[in-house]
Amino acid sequence: MTMKRNRTIDLLRFVLSLLIIPIHADLFIDISKPVFQCFSLGFVRVGVPFFFIASGFFFREGIDRPKKYFKYLKLWLIFILLDLALTGWYYYPKFPNALAFFHKAVFAGISDAYWFIPTLIITQIILEPVFKKGNFYPAIAIGLIMYLFSMTHDSYSFLFEGTWIYSLSELHTEFFIFPQCGLVESVFFLSIGGLISKEKERIAYLLKGKSRILVFSIFLFSLLLMGEAYFTNNHGSYDGNCYLSLIVLPVLLFVWALVEDPVTFPTRRLGEMSLYVYLVHPILVNIIRIMGAGSLVRTLGSAVLSVAISYLITKVSASKR
Repeated sequence: MTMKRNRTIDLLRFVLSLLIIPIHADLFIDISKPVFQCFSLGFVRVGVPFFFIASGFFFREGIDRPKKYFKYLKLWLIFILLDLALTGWYYYPKFPNALAFFHKAVFAGISDAYWFIPTLIITQIILEPVFKKGNFYPAIAIGLIMYLFSMTHDSYSFLFEGTWIYSLSELHTEFFIFPQCGLVESVFFLSIGGLISKEKERIAYLLKGKSRILVFSIFLFSLLLMGEAYFTNNHGSYDGNCYLSLIVLPVLLFVWALVEDPVTFPTRRLGEMSLYVYLVHPILVNIIRIMGAGSLVRTLGSAVLSVAISYLITKVSASKR
């Protein structure tokens, strides 16, 4: 059984796809280090976990099923090749050898952004038995352990340098390019999305009339995320992808959108555009970067062009339906 389209989730998918652009454009890095740490290395990182939760939710709802794998893989391959063709010539000399160059291109793209789709598909295949049985708690527990493990070579690396767990996590990072490019983030949040789908009626009942509490909690954890990002990055973290605050914040945000759904205007097109904003923007960011533009121009220019191109793509797709 499928559910009625949730306009707030569609809107959030679009907004959060735009907020991924500052990550790859390094917004504020050349303007203000504290703002860069709190915003680009902190707040906007809520997008990826939210997308995994949404994917897990819709996977169980029957909206996002394996039949879409080929569509996603085709789009992924097209944009990986475009990325290589348009910006590979510039970045190739920065790699020690051809193997390192193509290793990164396959796992994350030259733009460091194209890891999400293959990771999503691999995780959905692995978790297919879990989604069929509906027993999400073991998968969530295992996913949480994996997520915490990834933090030892990511946001909290400075606490674990020189330890065996750091060395083990480092091997994972070297293979997958970045901590989140493996299953260390996707298993946990995809399983959370599946559990929310299974328990959505119960969740709606328990949270009835508690909209203000949800909104306050989202605001509080957003502040905690920015503070955590500022703290860890000032202590020499390896990267800024997996934070303790992110275990909670995207879950609260998704549950609020699911339960309240306050948006009243049509947002289906925006939800569909989010996929193409994700696919288009890394190439644009790199092209504008190669032109020598600052972080603000990279971000705004990529955002405007990504929205325009995504709108045209979805408009053509809609005309064929």
